Formats: sequence, C-alpha cells, structure tokens
Amino acid sequence: MQVPDSLLLVSLASQQHLLATGDEKFKCDPDVAILAIDALGFRRSSGVLQDLLKKEGLEEEELFKQAKIRGIRALMGHAETTDVTNDGRHLD
Repeated sequence: MQVPDSLLLVSLASQQHLLATGDEKFKCDPDVAILAIDALGFRRSSGVLQDLLKKEGLEEEELFKQAKIRGIRALMGHAETTDVTNDGRHLD
C-alpha cells in the first residue's frame, strides 16, 4: 500500500468515526485530507479532473458528492507527471 492509499483509508475511517460518534476529534480538514473522491485522481492530471464528473454525467450522483467540497485532487506518481498518455487527453 502506498502513502496516498493509507491516507485515504485513515480519512475514511475518521469520517466514519465522526458520523458514528459526533466526536470532533475525528474531523478532517478537507483541504488537507485525501478524500475518497480523490481515488479518481490517481494517475490523472488536475486539468482532466476539473470536469471529469460533468463530462460523464455524474456530478449530481450521491456517490460523488464529496467532489463538491473542494473538487478532486490529482494524485499523480513520478511517471505520470511526465507521461501525457495518463492525463486523459487521448480519451477526447
């Protein structure tokens, strides 16, 4: 498991504990946390993520409501930052 994966799981667990207990110590700042919605950002550039849900007709779906908090964070790895084949432009 890589670091972003681990942080995503910690964020999900904290969110579940917050919902179950109401205890504010489990609250994560969405500008710092890696949210579940950010899983869509693996191997994608920020440009592609800006309208990904809209292009796919998913921006109003309940499953993707976290994207409305602060958008989807791009979580590119080393190769993906220079490899344009992973940024979605070839899908247009």
